This record gives sequence, structure tokens and C-alpha cells, in this order.
Amino acid sequence: MKKIISIIMTAALAFAMTNISAFAETTGGEDIAAEPSDVVTKDGLIYEIYEDGGNAVLSGTNGNLPAELVIPDKVDDYTVTGIAEYALTNVTITSITLPDTVKEIDENALSSCYLLESADLGQVEVIGRYAFDNCTALQTVVFGDSLKRIEACAFSYCETLPYIEFPESLESIGDRAFYCCPALKEMHLPAGLEHIGDCAIGFKPTEDAMFYTGYDFPDMIVGDLNIVAEPFTFGYYYAYHYGFIYCGETTYDPYAVGTYGAYCKSLQENAANMTHPDARYTADAEFEAEDNDIKSILRGIPQYVKTGGIIAAIAIILIIFCKKLFKPDRRYDSRGNRMR
Repeated sequence: MKKIISIIMTAALAFAMTNISAFAETTGGEDIAAEPSDVVTKDGLIYEIYEDGGNAVLSGTNGNLPAELVIPDKVDDYTVTGIAEYALTNVTITSITLPDTVKEIDENALSSCYLLESADLGQVEVIGRYAFDNCTALQTVVFGDSLKRIEACAFSYCETLPYIEFPESLESIGDRAFYCCPALKEMHLPAGLEHIGDCAIGFKPTEDAMFYTGYDFPDMIVGDLNIVAEPFTFGYYYAYHYGFIYCGETTYDPYAVGTYGAYCKSLQENAANMTHPDARYTADAEFEAEDNDIKSILRGIPQYVKTGGIIAAIAIILIIFCKKLFKPDRRYDSRGNRMR
């Protein structure tokens, strides 16, 4: 019995290690635990080199940079695929242009670049937390059609950012991604959005709240913002939930019902009684959004963790089954007499 259990556990462990290795090879970049094989400095920029994948990651600076910074697609025949956390924090550049090879901008990569006015992000897929936080002069951001995720506070406190056009590929906007961007007057949200985080767009703290490290909803005010989205999408839900003016092809004309306040009040008071041809927006919209939040959390769990949990569950079931299968028959004692 013990030998059978040992064989089962060994097989499960081998399967788990195989899946973990496969996961590391299919993340689209280097193994998350991998160390760079070399470091290269070129034109004032420092790159970490990963020979196994043929990739380079911009990790810092070493010297003066041009005001208009253009990141190359290759360094010494290695493809530049990412910008590491804090790589360009607080540098004195006015613009940055990324090659299409860069797929991820990591946490705080360009935060507090106070002179930065424009950013062409090529075909970046993920913009990390606080990536452009506190870039107070930023006025133009260009996204490619590969963008999938903008994470929490990525563009918070970009106070002069007046307009952004999102690609249809965008799936998620994190909590407070555009928090305290008072210059934003109109925001077009693509229909394919699957998640919009709390206070992601159109919020800034009141003067009183500036004295506190954390803000609650009563400590915030809504900016003067129009949200443009297709009816009954997450963009619609977000605008309705927070009371923004919402513009869409089949919704009310905000200027037809008077002032901004009157329009929002009308929306909120009558939403429960509205009848629409599209039944997806129902009284359960909030629960649908919460369900989506749960799904986004599950997507954030590494695949090898999910695989390990499944393997552990299978192993436990097999052990219980084997114990039941090989349980000795106790109807007879050691002398062969039938037990009552």
C-alpha cells in the first residue's frame, strides 16, 4: 500500500515540475526567476541581456539622455522586449518613443518624469502599476493596437493629460489608473473592456483629502468628464455607477435635459425603470461586475499555482481511493473465525 502511494506521489510531483517548466517557457519572456547573463550600456542606457531568449530589457541609465528619447529595437543583436521597474524614473526627457518589440512597461518605469510631454508606446501590451505616475507635464499618449492591460495608478496625477484614445484591444483598466487627471474632458471606452477598476477615471482628491494618506469615496470629487461608450458595456456601467455624463448612440442627449447635475440625477433616478432593446444591462449589472473582478483575480494567479492545486487534489483523491480499495477484510479474525 505504502509503495503504491509513493509511486502516485512521485508521478504527481514529476507532472507538476513539468508544468512549471512549461509555464516558465511560455510567459512570453524570460523565466521570472532568471538572472541576466550580461549587462550592456549603450547611449546612456543600461540593458540586461538574457542570452537564452535572445532578449534585452532596459533597466536603467548611465549618463545624459537626449530630450527626445528613442529606444532601439535591438542592442548588440538582442531584441529589446521590456522596460524594467524604475528604469527611467525621474529622467529629464520631454518625449519617449518605444519600438514595437517592447511588450511590457514595468512598475514605476517612467514615474515622476516631470518634463515628459509625449509618449509613443508602440505595441506595448501591458502598462504596469504607477508606470507614468506623476508625469505632470504629459499631454500626449499614443497606444498601439496590441494594448491589453493598464494596471493600477498607471497614469495617476498626469494633471495636464487632456485626451486619450484607447485601442479596441484593451481588456482592463486598473483601479485609479487615471486618478487625478483633471484635464481629461472626454474619454472613449472600447466595447471590449472586461474590467474597469474603482475610481479608474475622473476622480481627484479634495483639498481636505490631500492631508491624508488614504482616500475614501466621500473625500473625492468627480471631474468634469464625458464618458463615451457603447450602451450596456462596462464603460456604460462605470459611467452610470459613478454618475458621469454618458454619451452613446442610443442613450439620452445630455444637453437635452439641461445641466450636468439634472442629467445625472435623471439617469440615476430612472435607471431601474428603463427598458432597453439590449437586455444585458439589468439590475444584476453590479453583480456581473463583481463576478468579473473575481475572474480578474483568478487570472492573476500564476498558472503553476493553479496546476499545483489541481495535482494536489488529484493526489488526495487517489490516496483515499487506494485506502478504500486495499482496506483489509476484518470480517474474520487471525484464526479464521468469523467475527460478529
